[in-house]
Amino acid sequence: MNIRSLIIPFFVALSLVFGACSDQTMETPDAVNDDIDEGIENVEQGAEDAGDAVDEGLNDLEEGAEDAAEEAQ
Repeated sequence: MNIRSLIIPFFVALSLVFGACSDQTMETPDAVNDDIDEGIENVEQGAEDAGDAVDEGLNDLEEGAEDAAEEAQ
């Protein structure tokens, strides 16, 4: 039995298997990247919302302090 007669069909079969699976493996990184990008956007939006809430809270504190100072005079 010749080894080449076994190796060549083996490599042909492997290339067919990997060729059939290549479309599926190419889609996976895009889907993962989309999920990561969406997650990053959500984190950025959450940080922006938190920053806005802190700014509003500080403005309310300043207004309250000004009102208290005016009432004390």
